Amino acid sequence: VKSTVWTTAVAYAFKAERSLAIAFTLGGVSIALIAGPPLAQALIAAYGWRTAFVAIGLIWGGAALVLNLLFLRDRGDRQVSPAAAAQSGSQASEPGLSLAAALRSMPLLRIALATFITMLLGIGIQVHMVPILTGGGITRQSAAWFVSLGGVAGIAGKLITGWLMDRVDAGLVGAATLAVSAVGYGLLLDGIRTLPLTVVAIMVIGYAAAAKMQICAYMTSRHAGMRNFGVIFGFMSSLIALGGGLGPFIAGLVFDHYGSYNYLLLASVVGTFLSAA
Repeated sequence: VKSTVWTTAVAYAFKAERSLAIAFTLGGVSIALIAGPPLAQALIAAYGWRTAFVAIGLIWGGAALVLNLLFLRDRGDRQVSPAAAAQSGSQASEPGLSLAAALRSMPLLRIALATFITMLLGIGIQVHMVPILTGGGITRQSAAWFVSLGGVAGIAGKLITGWLMDRVDAGLVGAATLAVSAVGYGLLLDGIRTLPLTVVAIMVIGYAAAAKMQICAYMTSRHAGMRNFGVIFGFMSSLIALGGGLGPFIAGLVFDHYGSYNYLLLASVVGTFLSAA
C-alpha cells in the first residue's frame, strides 16, 4: 500500500520530469537499505531479535508517520477553492485508459508480468542475501555491511535510471537496467564468486534492484495515463506484493531441497533476462 500512495501522489504532481521525481521519492528505500542491515545486526547482537524488532518498528514507523502527517499532500489536498480546482483540473479530465481498456492492454500486461517475475526472484534473493553470503564464508556482521553497499549503489541506480527514462527510450532503459541484475546473480554462484566479485555483485544487484519499482511506476504511467493511474498501479503493486511474498518462501524451499542457493541464482539469471525482454 505504501508505495502506491506516495507514487500516485508524485506521479500526479509531475509530468516533464516524472521519472526522476519518482526516483527521488523511492530513493528512501535505498537509504533504508544502507542503514537497516547494520542497525538490525547491532540491535540483535546487543538486545536480541525481539527487542530489535520493536526498536526498528518504532524508529522507521515513527519517522514515516511524522513525515507523512506533516508533508504528504497531493494536488487534491491543495485545491482550497473552486477557482484553484478549475485551474489545476480534475482527475477525471486526465488523459488515460479506462479500467477495462487497461486490463486488455498488452503493454501493461507485459509490464505486469515482467514486474512479477522480477520481484519474485529479486526479493527472494534479497531476503536470503545474508545467508547466501555467509554460505560463501563471510561473517554475519560483514554480510550485513555488504548488503548495505547495495543501498549505496541503489541510490545511484534510481537517480541515473530516473534521469535516463525521462530523456531516452524508457522501455530500453528499463530493460537494460533489469538485465544487469543477471550479471550480479551469476557472480554469486559457487565456483565463480570471490570476495572482490561478491562486492561487485552486491553493487550491481543493488543498482538494478533499486530501480525496479520506479521502472514499473513510470512505464505504467506512460502506457495507462493518469486518468485511473492510482487503481492501475495499485494492481501492479499487488503483483509486487505477491512476488515479494512468494519469492523468499520459494527461495527457502530451494535451499532446503538442494542445500545450496545455486539453483535459485541460475533461475534468477534466466528469469531476469526474460523480464528484460
